[in-house]
Amino acid sequence: MKSNLMIKIGFASLVLLNLVLIFLLVVKPAGPGMKGRNVTMEKIISDKLNFDEAQRLLFIASAKSHNEEMMKLNHQQMKAMNEYFSLLKSEQIDEDQKATAFENLKEIEGKKVSITFNHFEELKSICKEDQLSEFEEVVNQVIPMLLGSGKNIPPPPRDK
Repeated sequence: MKSNLMIKIGFASLVLLNLVLIFLLVVKPAGPGMKGRNVTMEKIISDKLNFDEAQRLLFIASAKSHNEEMMKLNHQQMKAMNEYFSLLKSEQIDEDQKATAFENLKEIEGKKVSITFNHFEELKSICKEDQLSEFEEVVNQVIPMLLGSGKNIPPPPRDK
């Protein structure tokens, strides 16, 4: 009799726990993703430079194109990284393959930097003369976000 009661209580507890978890997953919004970050970055840039509607549309088109190119390169970079580190699986590493794989990684990273630089040049060309004074400040504000440095990085854990 007691074991039957314990089974019922345990079952009810698990059902309740599952309902709570489902509720939290459905109600709680997802954390900020790449899309949210890019929209925020676009808004920061657009607001800081006081773009008019035509400039804003040009900038959004440019940003969309830049994001698509970067996503392709990020995919290529992941694939190249996997190829590079898969060389560790062989007993003896072929130095020519290693060098080629590493050059491929450097080339992809170089493309990413170049595409981003070109994107900022395009952004600068969208600006009117009176907006160029704010452009330097925008670059100084956005570059740390792109590099992943700044206030978004939590401090290292303290030793207790």
